[in-house]
Amino acid sequence: MVAVFIKIILYRVISPACLIFAALIRPSLLSLLYALLALLNPLFPRIRASYPLSTPTKVYLTLIVLATLCTSICQLVYQIAEHVITPEDSTYIEECKAGTDGWRYWLRQFGFTRVPSHEPLGFRFMLPEIVALISSLATLVICLTKHESTDLNETVQTSQSHNSGSHRFTRSRSHPGGFSTITALKPSFQRLSDILLTFYTLFMGIIQPSILNSFYFFMFLFLLTWYALYTPITRRMFNNVKFILIFYSGLHLLLIYTYQIQVSKDFLQPDHLVARLLGFTDLARSEACETWWQFKFNSYWTSYVNYIALWIYFFCAVAQFNWTRTGIRNFGDRDGDGASSDHEEFYPMNELASGGGDGNHVNNDARSDGLLASVPDIEVQGPNSFPLQRITSQLLDRQKISVIFRRPGEKETTTTEGLTAITFFFLHHSYVFQLIAMMTWALLYHSVFGLIFLFLACILWALRDSRKWCFRISPIMLAYVEILLIFQYIYSLDLIAGKELPVYSGLEIIGFQQAGSRSAAFLTLGVKSILSLPFFVILRLFLRERFYDSLSEHDRRKRLNYGTFGTPPVNREPALHVQDVHTGTEGTSPFFKSVTKFLTKFWLFLVAFVLLVNALSSPPVDYTAGYLVLFCVLIILLHISFRFFRNVVFIFWTLLIIYSSIILLAVYTYQFPSIPKLWQDKTNLTSDDFAKIGLVDYQDEHSSSLLFVRLLLPILLVLVTMLQLKFFHDPWTKLVQTPSQSRATSAAETESEESKLFFHPVLIPRNG
Repeated sequence: MVAVFIKIILYRVISPACLIFAALIRPSLLSLLYALLALLNPLFPRIRASYPLSTPTKVYLTLIVLATLCTSICQLVYQIAEHVITPEDSTYIEECKAGTDGWRYWLRQFGFTRVPSHEPLGFRFMLPEIVALISSLATLVICLTKHESTDLNETVQTSQSHNSGSHRFTRSRSHPGGFSTITALKPSFQRLSDILLTFYTLFMGIIQPSILNSFYFFMFLFLLTWYALYTPITRRMFNNVKFILIFYSGLHLLLIYTYQIQVSKDFLQPDHLVARLLGFTDLARSEACETWWQFKFNSYWTSYVNYIALWIYFFCAVAQFNWTRTGIRNFGDRDGDGASSDHEEFYPMNELASGGGDGNHVNNDARSDGLLASVPDIEVQGPNSFPLQRITSQLLDRQKISVIFRRPGEKETTTTEGLTAITFFFLHHSYVFQLIAMMTWALLYHSVFGLIFLFLACILWALRDSRKWCFRISPIMLAYVEILLIFQYIYSLDLIAGKELPVYSGLEIIGFQQAGSRSAAFLTLGVKSILSLPFFVILRLFLRERFYDSLSEHDRRKRLNYGTFGTPPVNREPALHVQDVHTGTEGTSPFFKSVTKFLTKFWLFLVAFVLLVNALSSPPVDYTAGYLVLFCVLIILLHISFRFFRNVVFIFWTLLIIYSSIILLAVYTYQFPSIPKLWQDKTNLTSDDFAKIGLVDYQDEHSSSLLFVRLLLPILLVLVTMLQLKFFHDPWTKLVQTPSQSRATSAAETESEESKLFFHPVLIPRNG
């Protein structure tokens, strides 16, 4: 008897690994058979402890043994015949040089290559058959033996567990402590595996830009665009996408492997346009007739990484597909629910039928959700409960985020409250990452495309409600970014500039620049793809908030209680109170409050320090002198009167941002060809005059690193100043108020709140 675990290791790991090894060390048609058998392994049933070996698995393992046995016999017969016909290696070499070994050429394509008499390395020509035969035979023999311990009652127990699934689900909901840690974390790991597979697909698309690899790149854009559009994707549909990727990656792998056979390279040369477009590269070949047993590696490193990563991608995709194909079940999933197992954060939840008074009827709209349909209507009552009209998308997000960091039925601790507050803060202000990505794109890739990013970022930073406008233009920005990524992919193909790919100075200025090498192509696509991620997130958040705001009262009650994993009583009061809705900080952890207070106190000094660094940057020019003047003005304002400083500092920060934005745009624009001459003609200033101002054509001076520094410092100043205005100015103003001003502000806020509560019944009549 053999342990089932050992059988699974042999069947799923050792056997396919040996077949892949046999295929890699000697590219040929025989080895192609080994590669195909290895790729078929995940398609056959797994070995279970409670069942004997299935018939399809037996047939598969037997087929491998028969195939490797036949190839081993043929290989042995050939080697004996070869050494009998031609005892000396010198005769074999002479015939190879003369080109009179045509029959040997075709035998080599099938995998029958002479083993040299005095070179141990030449034994690799027979090693594939030995490794494949021993591993397949051992796997078959061990898997056919009886299991170490077979529980005959497991099948019955499994059947009974399925029949009593509804009863167990009810108990687990009533007693949340019955959930194990593994059960609680499994849905999270499954969702994480979906995300990792998506980004692995991106990696396969950009590691070697080509027509064959572009399929992965466009599938990545498709999945993220679907995610950004806040459109439901069912588990069945996502499984179909994975199945297509698995099938395509297997076919892609076989095509690349087939091209490594010498006859394929002779038919289509590696330097041919078609081969370079498709992504066919010559990974290894024999050096010469004298040393036919040695490999010569010919390609760049990205080709080898692409080849190895493709093998890993296929098996990882199959394993992930088998793990998640039945759905991602969370605590609140109902047994027997035939709905999709999509999770709301990666694939949006479905909308409930609005207006259903009892909540038991769900329409067939693309946004229906089975879990929420089972939650009854809840009359939110009590003196501390907040009005339904104040349940906003932000409150719903905060309520759902709080569930991530605690198990069902548990109360929030100081740690979970702090994590919830931090996560909600970054989610609510995620537009900042989009603006940073735009400025980083412009800084790294100087072009008209980058100038558009820089200009829009400066405008959006200066607007009072930057978040609203970032959300509003998110559809246009995402379309713009995707177009840039597609054009960048085209210009990253292995094409000859000027001959196969149009390259003009005007196109380079716009942003159509060919990658200098395969490594540069990979890095450029990788960086731009990472910088594009905030654009997808912002569009999704924009559409989700618009969807939440359009919900009916009935659906808002259900959305608010989503994630509690229990049915609350009718008169149960929500955990959040009215003041939580206004400030969003009450109830957060003391640590989070301390960090916020610390940043509020000292962020102003950070802005002043960055301003001073810009003023003292070398070499000194006119616009750095302007920064020094602004720094001196800041000090003077502080010395005149602190109350006066507190009243005018907002205007000062705004002027600083405007000044820095003008400097940024001027320096960035001055780097374009023909712009320096145009400005000199229009202003009657010489290049030396512009250099004194700080406008230097760094590309002509071959000092691109100086350009990076010149742009980085103003961008950093704009960033820290905007963070001061957006996040820390109002708390800082309240922090430095005198006691009398604090009492006056509190009285004004109380009066405003009382007026809202007075007019609330008049402006918003009660239902029913």
